[in-house]
Amino acid sequence: MIVLIGAACSGAAEPELVGVEPTATPEPTATPLPTPTPVPTATPVPEPTATPTPVIPERRRGVSDTTIRIGVITTGQVFGDVELGVLARLRRAAADGGVAGRTIEIAEVIDDEGDPAATLAAARRLVQDEGVFAVVLTSAVPSPAVTDYLAARGVPFFGWGFSSGFCEPNEWGFGFSGCLPGSVLGVPDARVDVSRREVLDMHLGTRASVVLVTGEGPAGDAAAAEAAAVWRGRLLDVVRLPADARNPYRPIERSIDTHDPDALLLSLDLGRTLALKDDLITIFDGPVVDDVTYQPGLLADIPIALRLEGGFAFSPIPPQEEYRDATGVVTTDVDRAGGPLVYSRAVSVGYWSADLMVSLFTAVGRELDARTFHRTVVVDGVRYDPGLDGAPCPMDSRRMRRQPAGGVALVTVAGGIYRPAVSFSCHRPE
Repeated sequence: MIVLIGAACSGAAEPELVGVEPTATPEPTATPLPTPTPVPTATPVPEPTATPTPVIPERRRGVSDTTIRIGVITTGQVFGDVELGVLARLRRAAADGGVAGRTIEIAEVIDDEGDPAATLAAARRLVQDEGVFAVVLTSAVPSPAVTDYLAARGVPFFGWGFSSGFCEPNEWGFGFSGCLPGSVLGVPDARVDVSRREVLDMHLGTRASVVLVTGEGPAGDAAAAEAAAVWRGRLLDVVRLPADARNPYRPIERSIDTHDPDALLLSLDLGRTLALKDDLITIFDGPVVDDVTYQPGLLADIPIALRLEGGFAFSPIPPQEEYRDATGVVTTDVDRAGGPLVYSRAVSVGYWSADLMVSLFTAVGRELDARTFHRTVVVDGVRYDPGLDGAPCPMDSRRMRRQPAGGVALVTVAGGIYRPAVSFSCHRPE
């Protein structure tokens, strides 16, 4: 158990009970971008066949006069040191006097190893055995069974909003990136995140036309659908590569020759991206851009750095290499928590997930419990604004579960290191 020491105030009402109506979250037909690096095939969790049975949660479970207990669920293969980012942000909150006089205590960090069944078991353990008030959910496989379980028990969860549980109708999931798959899910008032289009236009100084290279199957379907929504008539072609393609370059070269795009976009897992990208950089004279190769520390592997030299990547997380105000704060906090000066993308995900959590808890104030959190954050609305140059984009908590936040950066690999091509910036979703 990780405990943060900080200020405490006395006086609190006796625990009460409050009924919370669970809301089943639909599963998207495919996973939209951005997609974490895939993990090995895991044991599937059967989808609920009916709306979950309502549960009466303890309003003040996990909240005492001095502390707020939370848990962390992560996938170590993808978000290996996410808890370091969470801890760094919570220590700063404690140093600043706590959250309305309370410190936030991490009861347990659980690695689900990419198994949805283990994710659900972890959620149950944290709620039933550890009695946490909230969860930082940075699993790569956060199925509706997990997010519906947390919602039915009035447990707020925070993370990177790439899965359906961070979108309506679920009222208890909050992503610092907003609801990314809302347009795929058909969420009312959903918007399309056009940040990638905007930053690439800025880099090229023109309304860029693109060819998308993606795989077959549901993930490829989602990537193609999102690209069509983002780029519209400027998406000239979609090249679908079978998993067993013997010569994947031939259809890509044919598309380049036929359509003459300004940029080539890759929507593939990390392994296939690394296998293809250096040759594509050689045969194509425009930027070759992907979503997965901005990972601080990756370029320490010299052969990988050489393969990525001259390529580009989108980063939906503020890049450390920009050295803006947000970078300085995160670097200082991570260093004070015993972490490295060059921190991973997972650390950033944990840090900004915790930053959002601290902000919303602070807005509720001393009377924090399940009911007051829901009323203040979901019904009334709270503006989340990190207040730092180069941080995630500000959002209203009522829109957070319907729309993407709309921020991204473009980085390039030059001289074996990441360099900003277009700094992280916020763009209004359309």
